[in-house]
Amino acid sequence: MKLHKFFLAFITVFFIIGMFVVNMFSKDRGFSESENRVLQSRPSFSFEKLKSGKFTKEYEKYITDQFSFRDFWVGIKSSTDKLLDKKDNNGVYLGKDGYLLEKPEKIDKDNIMDNINYINEFAKNNSKCKINFLLAPNSVKVLEEKLPQYATPEDEEKIISEVKMGLKPKNIKFVDVYEELKNHKNEYIYYKTDHHWTTLGAYYAYEKLGYTLGYKPLPISDFNIEKVTDNFYGTLYSKGNYRDVNPDSIEIFKSKKQIDCNVSYFDNKRTSNNIYEFNNLQKKDKYSVFLDGNHDLVTIKTNLQNLNNTSNTINNKIIKGNKKNIKKYRKKRKKILKSQNKKEVKKLLVMKDSYAHSLVPFLTNHYDEIYMVDLRYFNDNVYEYIKKNDIKDILFLYNVLTFTKESTISKLEPQ
Repeated sequence: MKLHKFFLAFITVFFIIGMFVVNMFSKDRGFSESENRVLQSRPSFSFEKLKSGKFTKEYEKYITDQFSFRDFWVGIKSSTDKLLDKKDNNGVYLGKDGYLLEKPEKIDKDNIMDNINYINEFAKNNSKCKINFLLAPNSVKVLEEKLPQYATPEDEEKIISEVKMGLKPKNIKFVDVYEELKNHKNEYIYYKTDHHWTTLGAYYAYEKLGYTLGYKPLPISDFNIEKVTDNFYGTLYSKGNYRDVNPDSIEIFKSKKQIDCNVSYFDNKRTSNNIYEFNNLQKKDKYSVFLDGNHDLVTIKTNLQNLNNTSNTINNKIIKGNKKNIKKYRKKRKKILKSQNKKEVKKLLVMKDSYAHSLVPFLTNHYDEIYMVDLRYFNDNVYEYIKKNDIKDILFLYNVLTFTKESTISKLEPQ
């Protein structure tokens, strides 16, 4: 008996020492492809951070993120928890009809208020700009009927309402898409294994967004819908490590206008003539088919203005053939040609998280130039960038879970 206990103790100590050595010499990972997120890097030390407790929290997260064979251990825990009939694993609920739903971490209300204040100050400092804020609800709220019994997620509807009430400057408008998505909850508007909305969900948000941005949304019949994969296992599948879950499909909505786009990715100095990166469908993160995933700065330039001019020219030829109304339409034609000569380039700056990636392609039907900034990676001066590119229209697009814990919105402070 004593020998048995000694053997178990020896194995345990050997395992602990072995894992300590492996972790000590393992190279830190910057990004988790399975969870599709940036991993915590080794935090910098200062007595001020130690005193406030920030250093301890960051270091704990660093150890958790960088632990060797992390994905394997998460999988073991998931299988065990499922046998014990636990409601969630690693922050992911196993819901009805094969849905995996993200369990929010404890909401940091101070962080939410800080982010609201940063945006308010930013709006005041850019008073000549029209600013819109879209806070997208997550599937855990819109599809709450899919949750397991006794699950107690945060009330995202309340958070959305608080953010809406907190935005004060007159030049900022809040775009509430919660009811719009709720009305379509029985449709495929969120992925089952991923934390993003589907292209259909993004389309409904695009429709709602048109009312505040001032464009007329194209009807869904104006798009050719193409399924590009039916084997997508997303971030919640990787994070929760549930087995026997069916994959998602991804669809893209191609405008029948056949708009040409020139896309520039600034971090890797790459350009493309397509907003879709089909090679990424061979990767784990298939959602990155939309605009190649996360980048610090992406610009999209379209031929929309040329298309509109061509369309007007064709209409004018038709008008000429109408002898009865020729005088009336000649006047109208002169106004059209005059407005074409004076027409400004329509520009939009989108400060966002990855929810924007499947929505921005819809916006190429209405803007000549779109600038996408991800504050998690963008380190230039935002104010100077806006001034340099003469940007007048700005859209903030975040999902609730990201916005509540995001700290990089502080980069909006004047430098």
